[in-house]
Amino acid sequence: MIAAAQHPANWTLSVVLAWFMAGLAQVFFAVGACVTPDLPWLVAEVAVFTLIGVVMARFVRPGWPSSLVTPGAVLIVSAVWRSGALVKWAVVPSYFVIPVLVVVAMRVFHDLTHRLPAPLVACTLSLLGAGSARLVTLVGGKTAVPVQQFAEDVARPLEALQSTPTTPKTPPIIVISVDTLRADHATTMETWKWFEARGATWTAAQATASWTVPALGSVWTGLLPAAHGAGDLPVGFASLKPVDQGVITLAEQAEEAGWDTAAFVANPFVSTTLGFRRGFRHWVNPDESVAQPLALLGERWSLPGRDGDVVVQHAIDYLDRAPESGFLLWVHLFDPHLPYTHLEEGHGALVVEHPKQIRRKKIRTTKRLIADVKDAYKTEVAYSDKVLMKLLREIERRGLDEDAIFVFFSDHGEELWEHDGFEHGHSHHKEVTEVPLALVAPCVRPGARAGVVSLQDIAPTLRNLAGFDPAPAEPQGYDLCFPVPEDRVVLAAGNLYGPSQASGRTITDKIIETRKKDGSVKRREQFDLTTDPDEQQPADVDSENALAETISRVETAADGQNVAPVSIDQLCALGYVDCDETE
Repeated sequence: MIAAAQHPANWTLSVVLAWFMAGLAQVFFAVGACVTPDLPWLVAEVAVFTLIGVVMARFVRPGWPSSLVTPGAVLIVSAVWRSGALVKWAVVPSYFVIPVLVVVAMRVFHDLTHRLPAPLVACTLSLLGAGSARLVTLVGGKTAVPVQQFAEDVARPLEALQSTPTTPKTPPIIVISVDTLRADHATTMETWKWFEARGATWTAAQATASWTVPALGSVWTGLLPAAHGAGDLPVGFASLKPVDQGVITLAEQAEEAGWDTAAFVANPFVSTTLGFRRGFRHWVNPDESVAQPLALLGERWSLPGRDGDVVVQHAIDYLDRAPESGFLLWVHLFDPHLPYTHLEEGHGALVVEHPKQIRRKKIRTTKRLIADVKDAYKTEVAYSDKVLMKLLREIERRGLDEDAIFVFFSDHGEELWEHDGFEHGHSHHKEVTEVPLALVAPCVRPGARAGVVSLQDIAPTLRNLAGFDPAPAEPQGYDLCFPVPEDRVVLAAGNLYGPSQASGRTITDKIIETRKKDGSVKRREQFDLTTDPDEQQPADVDSENALAETISRVETAADGQNVAPVSIDQLCALGYVDCDETE
């Protein structure tokens, strides 16, 4: 160790520098994460670390407490504690032993480099400690790809230093979606009225599945779920099929054409591992890039970045540095999905943390609970509306509303006991598969349009508007710049849990087919949408029914060739999957 008596001035400088760099490095990682503390807190954190360094250099004798290793070690220990690892004894090797080994390695590095300039050693050790602390936070946050996310967290603060890319002189495309937004609730939003005044809307728009992954897969590829491959399997979850199998996303085409592409999304399923990042140069998903708490002035971290306001702010920040044309922006909010996070304390719906509590009958479904959940859902829709209008006003302020192409939609709806069930992923009834859809583009006039349309239509429509080639895989959806055929049939396939289902509808009729585990038909229900728009009066299906024959050919499962890792802990916490619980 370098003794103070040997190099008093150099040692004092090095100790102070080590603490200063530790504070600065962790602030850098905080800025690179999905949620950043306010600037005064960042400045205060660096100031406190620097002050500690001054005190250490001035009043503490040379040794372990005042060594150059200490600041980095403090960051690592703080990250371990804030991640909650110390109370998860089953994962001590991952969260405690490994950080200790890192600290020991830092100490060895310290001793082996005593001949190097002490300031250089100080900076290196502090940076190593800050980087290790960030990795602990990412692993503790259950991110599926922590090393890749770490690299992106390092690069994100540097984006402001990059020059604006040169992109094609084509109108930008802005895609806005809201998870779990029912069509009938969407029409009450100010956001919907904004789109309604500027573009075409459809009152008969359908999702291609009853849950997020296969539905969004269809949005970005123009394919039905079995064709694009993203969905659930008996052994896990499947990602979008690769390009060499004919599955190319709109974002991949935009990136290849030189567009700047950015996505700011919230949902653990809308993930890198499931293929939704493909083609997006800029990407933020709070479930992948968890917040980085400040070591001294921060609180135990959670996942606040999933909040719609945080996601929208990322989008607004991107618009500040986006090129004037030739960019693709996707914003996906999560707020109407459980758990409802914008309710007043004591609200009756707060007893429902995730839908499996109701599915397993651990919470009794009463009239009061139903009323409370419906009220909570309206609250979350209103919150999404509020933050989206913040984004739309920023778009107006920049004049993008005059030239940009817009799409607004939901991936699926939400059942609120219309058919004696709750949430989504289990049913193909109207309240789950009917979605809002609006298009603002030069090819359509404002106003409601006739015909039944699908989320499958978004990709081919935007490909045409952007001048991209049609995707190689078939069949694609329709180009919404043109009227859809009066006899159009739209299809949906797959559930997340419960019996497998496929469905199809025309402008007047709908059939839901429920299948057994072996794929054979268990039952078919037909609904006359002209007399029974809420699908409350099922009728038997004639064996010669052409719509039923079309639905019977729809595949409902992926082939299992593209299984992807996902964070099961996050999905379990949201009620997406059933998993072991500690009662």
